[in-house]
Amino acid sequence: MKKLLLLIPLVVLIVGCGSDEEGTVFYPLSVGNEWNYNMSMTRTTPTDTTVETGSDKLEITAETTLDNGTAVFEWVLTITFDDTLMPDIIDTSYIEETEDYILQYDAKADTVPSDTMLALPLETGKTWADYEVMGQEDVTVPAGTFNDCWEVREVDDEFTLYVYWAPDVGAVRLNDNAVDADTTYEMLMELETYTVQ
Repeated sequence: MKKLLLLIPLVVLIVGCGSDEEGTVFYPLSVGNEWNYNMSMTRTTPTDTTVETGSDKLEITAETTLDNGTAVFEWVLTITFDDTLMPDIIDTSYIEETEDYILQYDAKADTVPSDTMLALPLETGKTWADYEVMGQEDVTVPAGTFNDCWEVREVDDEFTLYVYWAPDVGAVRLNDNAVDADTTYEMLMELETYTVQ
């Protein structure tokens, strides 16, 4: 479970802003925008399966700058587990929007991004780093049905992540699968509510 908990901030923070050549915004950047997800994590070993549930809240809290003067948006992720013995996780990151990329920084002192989250414009077959755009499909989650979502896959040595991006909304579903020795972790996050300006 610990390994998956460490992945959750990475998974949720694979969000982007910006727009493609047609002006479609994939994650609207404005202070006060908020996305709320339900979350289910399953850990399976040869002898046991456990499920943790909870919610994730992602909120853009400020426009600010990195220590080097780069303009960024500050956003805060709060992960709350239904199991009251599990502590909440709060993580702050910084997002830079350029014409071609959405970049993530883990701290204001960072001078190099920790991740290139999106390379714009999105189109089937496009790749960068460990990411590949798989295509478009309609996605239904508790917040509704979103048409023409872009499916973006990230493959790492330890996990495979699929994020579904709804135009003008942001990430509406995230599926993560990770393997650590004889333990398999699966996570599903689905958008419940959102407020975008």
